[in-house]
Amino acid sequence: MNHQAELSRAFDISNVNLVSTDARLYMAEKYDTDYGIYDHINDRDPHTMKVVAHHDCEDTVKISPLFDRIAQFEERKVAEKFGCSIFELLAQPTYIVEEIMRISLVKQEKIDKEASAFAALQKKLEQQR
Repeated sequence: MNHQAELSRAFDISNVNLVSTDARLYMAEKYDTDYGIYDHINDRDPHTMKVVAHHDCEDTVKISPLFDRIAQFEERKVAEKFGCSIFELLAQPTYIVEEIMRISLVKQEKIDKEASAFAALQKKLEQQR
């Protein structure tokens, strides 16, 4: 299937013949509109800076998966389980980091379950005294 047919099918623009630059402009405008950056259809301010302004949905610092990884590293006690620092972990390929995080989650859930069962047993024994 050619790219024109894919674009036509995906965005229902079958009656429009787009060259590559038109398609790129169309996709950029669609992105801006879909993410609430700038509505190219309804907002006609010729002096707007919305298109080039910093927008929260594009803030790679706030929405970076790096911060999630750092929190997961601490919550799942990866350093204790695997003997690596956060920097050593992040230096690994993504598929290895994801596998370490998956394993650490499974291990942490098991530890939490055992701790919860132990606490419940302790509470039951204290009540029997």
